[in-house]
Amino acid sequence: MLAKDVMDLVAPLLNDASLSIFTYSAQIPFLNMALDELQEEMELYNVSFTNQTAVIITIPTGIIGIGGGNGEPDLPPNLVEPLDLFERTSGSQYSFIQMTKMDYLPVNQVPTAFLIYWSWESDTINFIPGGATGPVDIQMHYTKSIFKKILDSTDTINYDKAKTFLMYRTAALCANYIGENKTRSDELNGFAGIALARTLGINTKGRQNITTRRRPFMAGWRARRVI
Repeated sequence: MLAKDVMDLVAPLLNDASLSIFTYSAQIPFLNMALDELQEEMELYNVSFTNQTAVIITIPTGIIGIGGGNGEPDLPPNLVEPLDLFERTSGSQYSFIQMTKMDYLPVNQVPTAFLIYWSWESDTINFIPGGATGPVDIQMHYTKSIFKKILDSTDTINYDKAKTFLMYRTAALCANYIGENKTRSDELNGFAGIALARTLGINTKGRQNITTRRRPFMAGWRARRVI
């Protein structure tokens, strides 16, 4: 769907079907906020749409990370957080072997043909000091960013299932910060919460056996809930 498909629905909720006050340009910053919130919720609930398997990344001999510069390969551009790493001798047809994620890498590990361990620090994947004694191929499962920043009404939002949440949440933000109508904003946030629960439930109920419940969308909601 296009950004305008959401914003054309936002305006009537704010009694401005002609978009004379709540124009596309006025709505876009708040639509981006709603997209950021949706991305975070989808990551939290491990919605399958946010999961990605990277192409094979080759780690040259002696290289100690991914994404840290100094000759290290780049991280995937849409990466939010790595989930699992697997390795095999570069160029071989052997099965990938799962690596072990560590909070702190062993400092006295003797370099071998494999990296064995990895850690995620400061948006960089780190390997043992000295790296491997030969090139290693890495395959990565990771959480990806799925929404690009909206700059124009014709930009694409590649997740149609979220239209209702984005419509209500964007309208609530516009009502609060443009229209300064907190009553309308609170009402729209309530509908946004219902829409969000429904959207997440579609993706998670079947595979996690989670019973969804309706709840309001409000400031600080994430901080108050119990996971």
